[in-house]
Amino acid sequence: YRIGVCYLNMDGRKNLSVEYLEKAAKNISAKHREGSVTQMAAPYDALYELARAYRINYRFDEARETFEKYALTLLPDDRENRRFIEHEIKTCETAKELIKSPVQFSEENLGETVNDDKSNFNPVVSADGKSLAFMTSLKFYDAVMCQNGKKINGDIL
Repeated sequence: YRIGVCYLNMDGRKNLSVEYLEKAAKNISAKHREGSVTQMAAPYDALYELARAYRINYRFDEARETFEKYALTLLPDDRENRRFIEHEIKTCETAKELIKSPVQFSEENLGETVNDDKSNFNPVVSADGKSLAFMTSLKFYDAVMCQNGKKINGDIL
């Protein structure tokens, strides 16, 4: 289970997570105790992580089915997690549809106003096109940055 989760969180290694999480999901138990080095059973979360691994590896039908199995492990009154899993299931269906119609795009450096010597990622442009939010890697954390009404390459953000 832990090896699968590690691979799932490593860039360029996510495909390796499936095999380990499939094995773990075959041996889930309510008796799982986190932190035990002799633990042989996996937590119910193994199903959730396996579903994520399937989705990340474009195996959307298997992801949906596994999210549904995971939902069966939730308590009946756990509405928040049930809604979350319903959303995860919908993302599988949405992903299948989006892949059918890929969108062409090109990357463009926005200049010194936005780009600096730090890693900037996850940009989002507001609906009115006047604001840009993005994340930047700082020494101890990732910060959310925002640019409002700035001229970049002749366009106002």
